[in-house]
Amino acid sequence: MSSSVASHALGHLTARLVRRSSLIWAGALGLMSFAIAAGYEGAYPDGSDRSAVVDLGANPGFRALIGAGHQLDTAGGFTAWRYGGPAVVIAAVWGYLTTTRLLRGEEEAGRTELVRAGAVTALDVAAFAAAATFAGSLLMALGSMFGMLIAGLALDGSILTSLSVVSGAWVFASLGVVCSQLLPTRRAAALTAGAMVVLAFLVRAIADARAGAQWLRWATPFGWSERVNAFDPSPTTTALAVPIGVSVLLTMVGLLLARRRDLGASVIADAVSRPPRARGLRSSPGLATRLAAPRLMGWAIPVVLLSFTMGSLAGDVGAFFESSTTFQDLMRNFGVDPSVPVRAFLGFQFTALAVVVVCYGVSEMAAAREEEASDRLDNLLVRAVGRREWLAGRIAVAVAGTTALSLLLGVATWVGTLVGGGGIGFGDLLGGGLNLIPIGTFFIGAGVLAFAVLPRATAGLGYGLVAAAFLIQLVGSAIKAPQWMLNLSPFTHVAPVPAVGVGRVGAVVLLGLGTALSLVAVQRFRARDLHGA
Repeated sequence: MSSSVASHALGHLTARLVRRSSLIWAGALGLMSFAIAAGYEGAYPDGSDRSAVVDLGANPGFRALIGAGHQLDTAGGFTAWRYGGPAVVIAAVWGYLTTTRLLRGEEEAGRTELVRAGAVTALDVAAFAAAATFAGSLLMALGSMFGMLIAGLALDGSILTSLSVVSGAWVFASLGVVCSQLLPTRRAAALTAGAMVVLAFLVRAIADARAGAQWLRWATPFGWSERVNAFDPSPTTTALAVPIGVSVLLTMVGLLLARRRDLGASVIADAVSRPPRARGLRSSPGLATRLAAPRLMGWAIPVVLLSFTMGSLAGDVGAFFESSTTFQDLMRNFGVDPSVPVRAFLGFQFTALAVVVVCYGVSEMAAAREEEASDRLDNLLVRAVGRREWLAGRIAVAVAGTTALSLLLGVATWVGTLVGGGGIGFGDLLGGGLNLIPIGTFFIGAGVLAFAVLPRATAGLGYGLVAAAFLIQLVGSAIKAPQWMLNLSPFTHVAPVPAVGVGRVGAVVLLGLGTALSLVAVQRFRARDLHGA
């Protein structure tokens, strides 16, 4: 096979590996941008309501959580703030997860060795991974842009907002390329890049929340995205040059490192030998716990930091709610008593973080599928380990991890309120965290059923269901959809504790459905054949 033919085949293969996730997130970001832009006129119809939004954007708590807003009395400025702030973080996470999967992940699975047996080099593999990820980010930008255009926003502002969002993917995807060369495992590369995302978010939060710290925006990619000011009369288009330049530089460093290392090696070498560690290897659940512990740690760190930040800002945000009749009326529409605004704010934030908790549960089911696809599961099942025992152990570990994350969320929020003066009791905030366990259990059940019935689609179906449920609630609320439609989303049935009491009926139904789906999945898995990659 000639070098040009091999390169063409490699490019086609890499594009296929990125295409599905890019299209899914392009659709998700498009729906998010449309829902926020289309819902602005209905939520804030007159000048007094829009003045309240401007005041909201000036509140230090919201500036830390979402970012600094501009032109918030217009639909475009509000969309760039309310959508752009969270979306750039989503794009950043997608970026580093994609490049570490394409590079170190494929190498760990042994597939890169087969690719390199042809007429391609390590430089080709790394370059095509970076190029495919960049192309995928442009698909996401198109989805985001079309969502805003359909909602009636201006073309130039929609384009700039979309590019500022995916600039996070450019920077952290190129960082993922570097980490994949430096570190010996995909897990280490992804955790390192993920830690950089958390650090970048915290620096941006400090820069936006504290007077005199605005210069720190230049120290974080999320600050660069903010500076574009897409819907201002004179947007700062040159701010996009910074993430482009940094992305190119990091990618070049990653390509240089790829040329200098051997297949399977890393710049920072792993230990050649380690003492044996037999803990957890005497049972299938013990092994599952040992395998899940690093993943749980990777999820726990950002959850704790975000929860602590949320709690520390609750007092400032509550003070704003207390002085705003517009937002007090909004709370009443959601059935929340506005007399304790701190509780209302924390209740709504807990329901928002439910997405993180359920994604962890889905990731554990995706990890179970990865164990099957890589043929490691075969080595267990040929021994005295039953199929039902193995899968039940993985479900139990996922539920335990979900419970641990929920507990950490409540405790970290409480510690944050102690620092920031929120004045909410430990029991109330712990209850807010534990209130997320039922929906986590439901999505674990849905994910494990996907694994048992359509194993190769486990991750796509699991995360797709989460995205669909979230978007039904988000878009449905924005367009004032009928209640029966909103009830289709499990997130609708998560009460905003501690703003209100626990919704016992919804919690019991979600727990029951999750348990039933898991039982069906265990029986179905017992009867099906194993499927490789």
